[in-house]
Amino acid sequence: MPHPDPIEIYPYSPAWPEWFAAEREVLEVVFSSANVQIEHIGSTAVPELGAKPIVDILLGAPSLPVIEAKIPVLLTLDYQ
Repeated sequence: MPHPDPIEIYPYSPAWPEWFAAEREVLEVVFSSANVQIEHIGSTAVPELGAKPIVDILLGAPSLPVIEAKIPVLLTLDYQ
């Protein structure tokens, strides 16, 4: 069965790492009291690779409750 919405791949953009850097600053404030690593992952993190223009971010924490405690704040900032 064909996918109803075709996936469009865009040429690599140097704006993607800049976009991540800006989001990282926001997340560093949200998680300032926790020991959380913030990483740019996925195809937009690979220089010169075409990708869907969605910057994927991985949060690494010592435990899931550290992340779960911040979900209400993340939702108000439009994170999914």
